[in-house]
Amino acid sequence: MAPAFEFNNALSISLGFNRLTGKIPYQLGSMQKLEKMKLHYNDLTGLIPDSFGNLSSIITFSLSVNNLEGNLPVSLAKLKNLKFLGFGLNKLSGVFPASVFNVSSLVTITLPYNQFYGSLPSDFGFGLPNLQVINLGHNLLSGALPVSLSNASSLAEIDIDGSQFTGKVSIDFGGLPNLWWLVLSSNHLEGDLSFMNSLTRCRLLKMLVLNDNQFEGVLPSAIANLSTELLTLRLGTNKLSGSIPSGIGNLVNLTELQLQTNKFSGSIPNAIGNLGMLRRLNLSENELSGSIPPSLASIPQLYSLHLMKNSLNGTIPPSFGNFQYLQDLDLSQNNLDGTIPESVMRLSSLTISLNLAQNHLSGSLPSNVDALKNLGYLDVVNGGIW
Repeated sequence: MAPAFEFNNALSISLGFNRLTGKIPYQLGSMQKLEKMKLHYNDLTGLIPDSFGNLSSIITFSLSVNNLEGNLPVSLAKLKNLKFLGFGLNKLSGVFPASVFNVSSLVTITLPYNQFYGSLPSDFGFGLPNLQVINLGHNLLSGALPVSLSNASSLAEIDIDGSQFTGKVSIDFGGLPNLWWLVLSSNHLEGDLSFMNSLTRCRLLKMLVLNDNQFEGVLPSAIANLSTELLTLRLGTNKLSGSIPSGIGNLVNLTELQLQTNKFSGSIPNAIGNLGMLRRLNLSENELSGSIPPSLASIPQLYSLHLMKNSLNGTIPPSFGNFQYLQDLDLSQNNLDGTIPESVMRLSSLTISLNLAQNHLSGSLPSNVDALKNLGYLDVVNGGIW
């Protein structure tokens, strides 16, 4: 990027989505009237100039999706008008300067897919009264999530996916009435889900993603009182146990429910059949028993159903033939018996997979199996099928 910038009265630089290369000229830091700098989606390299701390009028600062490296300049903490800080998908590293978390004007901090390490300061939420979005996912950040996060009362989106945070979640999310997006997945978080009680006060919540952690204990009954706006609930790959609360059927707008790879026991609640908007249901790799509720067939939009690796018994409900959009059905590695319903073999919507293997099914393969002409994978290997 050429250093010949002498437009000291410019208010905006917008050069995103080009093929700019080289280092960012430090001279840009002299543009004290500049309000917007957008250099995202280029191939810029080198360090972020320390001189950028002199951009006293800057409001929007977007350098995402480049190859920038090195530390984040401490001088950025001087930018008292800054609202948008977007440096995601670079090669930035080092300890994130705590002083930046005291820039009270900030509305959006998005720094995912870098190599920042260290912990978040314990007073993190106190200096950010206007913060609405924070995305620090896919870094090397560690330590506990600061309880003070709940003091950033304007927060609407929190995403720390794919980091190394540890410990219990002790945040009172009820202090965040605008929260609609909460993604804490793929960390080392532990303890129970008692914090879910405070989430019942987040009436705008649409996305709750807690999978791939070390949460344990039972699903609190408070799950029944989460926002009916909730679209996605992912709790897979944890250490959760006990029964699945029937109150989960209150979440009538859910499109995705993932509880796989836990230690849930008992039967599948009939109330899941009330989730009429559900598209994906994954209860696989648990300790569920009893029969498969025929009520699941009343979920009209379902396109993926995974119940494999449980201890389910009884027959495959013939009502499963009523699915209109089901593309992927996996009931393998259970204790199902009886014959394969012909109605299942008429599911022309099945295009990805039908796996009924390693059960106790018997009888002959239904003669209408050729109706599954668009199916990508079929496995019905059982000892009693011929």
